[in-house]
Amino acid sequence: MEMKLVFLASVGSEDRGHHPIRLYVQNQWEDDVCYLLDRSMPLRALMKHYCSRRGLPYGALRFTYDGARIPGDQLAEDLVMDDGDVIDTWSNWVSG
Repeated sequence: MEMKLVFLASVGSEDRGHHPIRLYVQNQWEDDVCYLLDRSMPLRALMKHYCSRRGLPYGALRFTYDGARIPGDQLAEDLVMDDGDVIDTWSNWVSG
């Protein structure tokens, strides 16, 4: 299984002195994706990109970190995420 690496950048992040963080997004169906993004970037950018690459609308997946759902406006630095942390994804679709 090949790991995909995606770079997301915040405009002007270098001027503010923030450092990038590497986060892994995993699900139960396919290979994991590694994102490199600025700690001060809202995690919504990562979530939107991940949904898009899966061909799903934003909101179709639930993103969790340490068992808690991640709101899109949260920053990695707000959640005290460390380099290499893992975000899990879960389907929001209900079958019936």
